[in-house]
Amino acid sequence: MNKLYILSPIALGVGLIALMSVSRGVAKIQKKDRTGSPVATTNCTACHSSSVNFAVVPKISMVNSSGAEVTEYTPLEKYTLTVSIQSSGNIGHGFQVTGLFGDNTSAGLVTNPSTGTQRVDLNGRWYFEHKQQVTGGVYTVEWSAPASGNGDVTFYGSCLATNGSQSTSGDDFENIPNLVITEGAPSSVTSLKSNVEVKLYPNPTVNEITVELKGEQIEIISIYDVKGNLVKTVKERAISVTLSVADLPTGVYYLDLKSSNGQTRKTFIKE
Repeated sequence: MNKLYILSPIALGVGLIALMSVSRGVAKIQKKDRTGSPVATTNCTACHSSSVNFAVVPKISMVNSSGAEVTEYTPLEKYTLTVSIQSSGNIGHGFQVTGLFGDNTSAGLVTNPSTGTQRVDLNGRWYFEHKQQVTGGVYTVEWSAPASGNGDVTFYGSCLATNGSQSTSGDDFENIPNLVITEGAPSSVTSLKSNVEVKLYPNPTVNEITVELKGEQIEIISIYDVKGNLVKTVKERAISVTLSVADLPTGVYYLDLKSSNGQTRKTFIKE
């Protein structure tokens, strides 16, 4: 059976055990960041050669709803994040990508990964990676841009090509060039006016969370988990709404608030 391996430099005896499972993803199995980001652990060049068999330079790109590549995001809009990898001579591929703000916190939400890939949450950040050996080509995931005021986003990634020899010999590792997506101006329907004050408290919370919108009425509140699943919706025209979150599992959640003047997104922690 051909396997895909991405390893940190470790002793051979331990490495042989790790080799049998990392074809299912580095964040998933090893709990490691190998993207080359500022929070990444050691990359894979200690065990794998570099760039020998990659037919083209691997690429991360962002595509809007019209199918055009972009280098600027509109807050709260949805895009398609694509990873393109291809080698010559090797039979299998793997990759890992993440997107971070300037303070190295996770940027935006990713959902709906393409066949053979997965989204994995690790240390409060999302990772888009293979979940099985993939053949090379283009792999996609939906990326929901953050709310306005968060700044530019840098996407980091790495990839591996394997010859299926059941060892690291002949496998090639390569860092994918970073992609920087700058923050653009919010559209009239995706961001509240800059002078509108939004309060979310207590945060962290255990049982309830209150949302206040100074000077305008709230219309709809939607809460999403870190995987992008809608877990709660409240429609109520008021300047202050208190919601019960006692039934939600502990973790990080995203709260989308809509008013007559637009919408914004806040983050809260359920303890």
